[in-house]
Amino acid sequence: SSIRLYNVDQEDSISHWSEKFSLYVFESTGMVNCKISHNKIYTICINITTTSSGLSKIIKLLPSMAIINKSSVEIEIIETISGIEQNEWQLIKPEQIIPFWPCDMKEGIMNVRYSYSRMIPSSFMMNIKHRTLLRMNDEDHPVLHVQVSITDFFGIHIIFNDYKIGHAPILLINCLKNQEISYNQKDDTQIQILSSQHYVYYTWNNPFKPHKLLVSSNGQNKEIEFHV
Repeated sequence: SSIRLYNVDQEDSISHWSEKFSLYVFESTGMVNCKISHNKIYTICINITTTSSGLSKIIKLLPSMAIINKSSVEIEIIETISGIEQNEWQLIKPEQIIPFWPCDMKEGIMNVRYSYSRMIPSSFMMNIKHRTLLRMNDEDHPVLHVQVSITDFFGIHIIFNDYKIGHAPILLINCLKNQEISYNQKDDTQIQILSSQHYVYYTWNNPFKPHKLLVSSNGQNKEIEFHV
């Protein structure tokens, strides 16, 4: 069997037939590609199961990538390739789920911003499994939690959430007496100060730079590497 995609507003098909897949299986999970013009590819997740009677097949079709906004604010997302925005910004309201069809999963970079803000957006990788806090340059909502999950059947789910304690990748505690410490992400020029007997939740200024924290105090320096 094969599938192809249609435009809901037009009767003409918008894709070529996908590669073939078999229905003569008891249970199967996989992906097929539907190509359209401009070399764009729509990847569809296919899950095939058999009913308890063994007489019917249940075939579920899902987009290979879905964006889920569980935060309390409207956000906009867009893909970039070599720093160039692809297509248009897509609005996602709170509790909304939309399919997303990337142009280039190899580079896999997505930008996100709040719908009411035109500040510089935050970027992250959408093709690897991870979670992080994004700095959003906004006074009311300074950070946004993003989680990228990847499974065989559901494909890639990108989930945005409001910040909660525990989302930050680092809790930095200064237990020194009468000595402050300075810290910054490696290859980042923004140095911050943490006073004695204080603590701070920290996230990376730039998710694409090394996940290493440089800590200095009283002339001594330490580089700490964090593994995702």
